[in-house]
Amino acid sequence: MQLAKVVESCEKTEILAWVAENISKIRSHSRKYLAYSPYECEEFIQAAYEAALLAYNDENHEFEQSFWFHYKKACLDMTYTKGDKTLPCFHEEYIEFGDDERPPTYVSTSPAEIFEEDDATKSSDCLSHRQEEAVIRKALRVMTAKEREVWELLLLGMSLKKVAAILGKSKTAVIKLREAGKQRVKVFCLS
Repeated sequence: MQLAKVVESCEKTEILAWVAENISKIRSHSRKYLAYSPYECEEFIQAAYEAALLAYNDENHEFEQSFWFHYKKACLDMTYTKGDKTLPCFHEEYIEFGDDERPPTYVSTSPAEIFEEDDATKSSDCLSHRQEEAVIRKALRVMTAKEREVWELLLLGMSLKKVAAILGKSKTAVIKLREAGKQRVKVFCLS
């Protein structure tokens, strides 16, 4: 009886080691879901360990096949729509305006829209240096305090990794704030 427990413990340790060996592949798979989920990357990694233990107990299928089945299902369960592609994926975002007296409002944005390329950044219009500064100041006033903080550091020429380190946030969170700020400016300019 004692020997069976030791063998089972060793096998589970090997399973967890398998996850650690394949962590880069698992992380790259989880990145597909980050834009549509309130969870951070580390929580997707935790789901991978849980999927590995489920796959270990699945006697009907090969371990790796069972792992990816359980892991993909767990990733879908961690998204806003739980993998249902027929549901629109929206979240309401709180907007603060600069220092003026206007009340804050709610704007509904779709994650798909947030990650679209901004056509304004592709335009080749030449603005004078003063005009550029005025446009940038106006755009920064439209953003929330957190988005403004990210954009001010980015405009100083810092990389996403450095901005994340300075603000004590994950790179994913910095990317989300950057894109949300860009989307907010686009919405403000169209209204």
